[in-house]
Amino acid sequence: MNLNTGAFERRELLELEQEVLTVPEGELIGRRLFPVETGINPGAETYGYTYMTRMGAAKIIANGDTNLPMVDTDFKRDYRTLHSIGAGAEYTRQELRAASMAGRSVETDKIGAARRAISEFEDKLIFRGNDDYGITGATNTPGILTTAFNKTLKTSTPDEILDQLRDARTKLVTQVGFTGASLTLVLPAVQYEYLVGTRYGEYDARTLMQIINDYGWFGSIVSTDALKGAGDGGTDSMLIFNASKDVSKVLLALDITMLPQETYAMYTKLGLEERTGGLLIKQPTQFLRIDNI
Repeated sequence: MNLNTGAFERRELLELEQEVLTVPEGELIGRRLFPVETGINPGAETYGYTYMTRMGAAKIIANGDTNLPMVDTDFKRDYRTLHSIGAGAEYTRQELRAASMAGRSVETDKIGAARRAISEFEDKLIFRGNDDYGITGATNTPGILTTAFNKTLKTSTPDEILDQLRDARTKLVTQVGFTGASLTLVLPAVQYEYLVGTRYGEYDARTLMQIINDYGWFGSIVSTDALKGAGDGGTDSMLIFNASKDVSKVLLALDITMLPQETYAMYTKLGLEERTGGLLIKQPTQFLRIDNI
């Protein structure tokens, strides 16, 4: 209050909310969609797995024939490099004092921010990989199936959308050994909401999403903006894939772990680390990326 005028300063009349507003952030779904392999030694530099192929075939033989057709098995090994993901933060002694005065924990805020940064990087790694380190993801692993819609969802009729989704799904469930596989459909939020909000027809109040669910084509349908611009030419994409652990899994050698803090005279540094190999796809033909949606 100004003693000369008896008037209150504006900041003296300020009512400040105690809760700090957090800017909304996108949902990270990579770990929820794919099986996670955690039984990996954190000290390992690579992750290897063995797969077997069979050669030869049976034939009709004559009575007493000893010249039987031979079959054989071939074992091969493939490898995936493991990498460390890190993020850090620092705070000063004055930040600690100011946060304490405001009733907040600066350590919790900083650690939360670093943890979120690592989780965002991991989620992008799962879907898009990382070109700088030669890591591939769900949308660009060699051998995955790719196609493109003739028209985007918004410019297609409901019947055209359903026909294209049915044909795309058929590419996976008709493969030998995967008949009847439970598939997951993932698409960006804009296209997801279009399916949720678009009626099938003037005399049918069901939405396209309801019809797709009624058909039972997919065990799960979810959205992520990680697929925005993931297609050829920067077009939006959707993914249809078999989420079985025998098809793909996220390699996690070390979950997000706090590193030893370093305290200096007036500030403290903290860091977090994760070790991962991203998404390992063993059966790439059980992944289908559809562009131009």
